[in-house]
Parts: sequence; structure tokens; C-alpha cells
Amino acid sequence: MLEKPPGELTNFRIFGGTFVEASGNRTGLDRLFNRSIPSAAYDSFVADSKASCMEGTRMQYIENITSWATSVSQAHPQRLLWLYGPAGVGKSAVAKSCATETARIGHLGASFFFSRDNGVVNPADFFTTLACQIAIHVPEYKRAVSAKVEADPTLLDKGLETQFQELIITPFLELHNQRILLVQRTIFVDGLDECDGNLAQSKIVDLIIKSVVTYGKSIPLLWAFFTRPERHIDDVFSRYVEPPIVWSIDLQVSSDDSSDIRLYFRNSLYLWPPVDDTYLPSTPPAWPSEEELEILVEMVAGLFRSATAVSRYIMYPYAPSPQRQLRNVLEFHLRLRESSAQPSTSPMNVTSDIDAFYTLIMGCIPPQHLLLARQILLVVRTTDSESEIPIRIPAIILDISLSDLRNSLSKLSLVLGLRRDRESQGSDDRRAWPGSETISINDLSFMEFLWDRERSKEYCIQDTHNFGILAARGMSLMKEMHQINGLSRGAAF
Repeated sequence: MLEKPPGELTNFRIFGGTFVEASGNRTGLDRLFNRSIPSAAYDSFVADSKASCMEGTRMQYIENITSWATSVSQAHPQRLLWLYGPAGVGKSAVAKSCATETARIGHLGASFFFSRDNGVVNPADFFTTLACQIAIHVPEYKRAVSAKVEADPTLLDKGLETQFQELIITPFLELHNQRILLVQRTIFVDGLDECDGNLAQSKIVDLIIKSVVTYGKSIPLLWAFFTRPERHIDDVFSRYVEPPIVWSIDLQVSSDDSSDIRLYFRNSLYLWPPVDDTYLPSTPPAWPSEEELEILVEMVAGLFRSATAVSRYIMYPYAPSPQRQLRNVLEFHLRLRESSAQPSTSPMNVTSDIDAFYTLIMGCIPPQHLLLARQILLVVRTTDSESEIPIRIPAIILDISLSDLRNSLSKLSLVLGLRRDRESQGSDDRRAWPGSETISINDLSFMEFLWDRERSKEYCIQDTHNFGILAARGMSLMKEMHQINGLSRGAAF
């Protein structure tokens, strides 16, 4: 009987058995890449949601930080930088612009942009991602870290301290001991306050600061952090004031930023030329006018995030026209000024104008949808979610259809994102939701506004009636779960 040699078997079946992936050819760098987050890089497709500074704005900050990142000037010899400021002042835009310029000059080591909106929040991926990016820029380090991961693949599953020491510090120390000279590079970390867990945030900062204190220039890395001034982060940086190894920059809301914001509005607000311009003057008047521009600058009170929100509202593609949208904003601002005796320049009233803008957005919701919209927003605000939640969650909790949910939120597309999968088109049955439909928050400041009763007033989502509705629905859902599982009402979980 003739037998086919191995490799030529055909028409056979395999029943049962255990299949193991053959990974003998995978390098340490391959493994490292599989445990990294490409979307965390400053220039990733996903990170495009964090705009860099518009050309001509924040120039002094960008020039100073880029100069430090590429040379460690005598004026700022520290090996760590911490730029902090409240939400909306443009920290991420400055970070992205600095990373872009540092990369152009050839001194970028890595970048990690935490983002709840984009789901980049897991601290377990932080050091593996940085190591993968550094390996791309530094061939000598690439060989060292790849060999280390090949020798012990379990390093990728270790805790933060072990990962940092074995994937970042040890390879560079080995190169230093071999007297291999490397170009000094900078690592940019934006939005650390959006990383999951205050403890992990503090741990990351503490590990990095201790490494700078211990090893100094032996590790050819500078570290630049851009965060909100959260107390637990400030506590860690404050431990190392002597000797001063951290260069701190307080990015405050300031009227000095008005020229930058004016330039931003001038470049982001525009009119499309008509198809037939035969009867138009050769030099049409500037839009917006200088007077209108000054009002917009006053409205946002030095907050770049607010300027972005106002610009997005005016240029909303589904609105009748940009001119109409601008007129709505200016008229609402005028009514606010006429009804208020307190000027917007008061430091206690720095958010009044942007609050008025958010009030304008909420006022677009039809009265018959307003109560339900507030309840949906409360669910979104209180749901424990990293970046976005499935659309079915508020629908189930509030016992409403997807059609009702969409209608209630249809006027909030400037501040909320409602993503629909192709398979979900035309499906309004609450029992046939595709799992890919999600609601995301585009503007965190808007949710902060809705949570503060003094700011949002009748639009505040912290309402006894709303919480009562959620509590009643929770009890109803528990009862349904008992019935589904065949449990008696008195059964214990």
C-alpha cells in the first residue's frame, strides 16, 4: 500500500485535540508591539481628536518647551517638566505641538496621550508602549530591549515598577556601561489624569522621578507631563522640590491669551464662496467682523476648549448657515449681558459666558424631549465607563426605545457623539440592539456644567426627580431579573 509522504495529506478530518500557536519566530519586539497601544502616540490617527496648536498660537510655550526638550538649556536644566492647568486651557494642544516639533528635530523618544474619549486609559499598557516607541527611534536600545523580552516574555505581564525597571531603565544602563553614546530624547505624556486610577497615576510619576534622581544623565531621557493640577499628582511632584529637578509651568486662564484665541477664531471661522460670485464685490468684508470677534474672545474667557466648542457650533454643517449660528451666539450673549449686573471680567465669573453657550445648546432641545434628555445625560454621567457607553445601557435603564433616545439627544451632537454601526441602521427595536452603538462625551466641560446646579440651573441633571426615576427603574430591573431566574422576591443574591 502506497503512503503519501508528509505534507501531501488531503481529505482528512481532525476531531478534538489542543491547538497551540507556534510562535517560535516571534522576536521580543514583536511581543512588545502586541502589548503596546499605537493609538496613544501623538501622531496616531485616533489622536487627531486632540488638535495641535494653530500656527501662531501658544508660541512662547512651544518654543521654550521644545528648546528644553532638544537641549536642556542652562535656563531650565531639569530633566522633568510638568505643565499643569485647568480643563480647556490647551494643555493637549501644546503637548502635541511640542511633540511634533521635537520629532521634526530628531529628539523624540516616545509619546503617550491618555484619553478617555479614545479609550486610552489602561496603565498596564503605558511602559510597554513607551518601550516599543523608543525602540523604533533608538536601534541600540531596540536590540537590548528585544533580547530582554525574548529571554523573559513574562516581563510584559509584570507590575508597573518591574516593567519600568526592566523595559526602560536596565536596557539604557547596559548601553551606558558599554559606553555607547546616545542622543538625548524626550518622552511626552499628556492627560495622565485620565489614566485609570489615582494610585496608578501617582505610581507612574513617582517611578519616573525616582529614576531621574537615581540615574540622572545615565538614562538619556527627558520626561514632559501635561495634566490637570490634581492633588494626588501635585503631592508626588511636591516631594522633590529640593533639589529642584522638576520644571513646573502653570498654564492659567489668562486675558494674555486673547490674541491667540482671536487668531484661532479668525482662522477657524470662514464662509464657503458661492458658486456664482459674479455680483459679489471684489473685496468682501471680513467675517466675522472685528467687533464680533472681540465678543467671541470675551465669551470664552481664555479657555481654548471653549473656543473650540463655540467654533464648532458656529460652523456646524447641518445648521442653516454659519452667519445664522454666529448671530444666535451673539444675540444670546447680549441678552445675558442685559440681564446680568456682574461683568464677565470678574474672576468669580470666569465661566459665565461659556455657561451661557452651553445654556444655548441645551435650549435647542425641544421642551417635550428635555426631561428625558436630562435623564439620559445623568445615566451617561454616572455610568462607570472609560470613554463611551453602549447605547443600550441608558435605553434599558430608562425603559425607552432607541428612537426616543436619538430624538432626545439629536440637538446635542456638538457635545455628544452617537456612533451607529451599519448593521444598526433602521433598527429601533429595544430587543435587537447591535452592541457597537455607543454614546461618547465630546466635551467634558459640558458635563461638568450640567453637574453644577449653580451653573446650569434648570438644566442641571442632579435632580431629585431624576435620581428617583433611576432608583425606581433599578428596582424594576432587579424584579425582572428575579423573575427571569425563577427566584422568589425574598431570595438573596
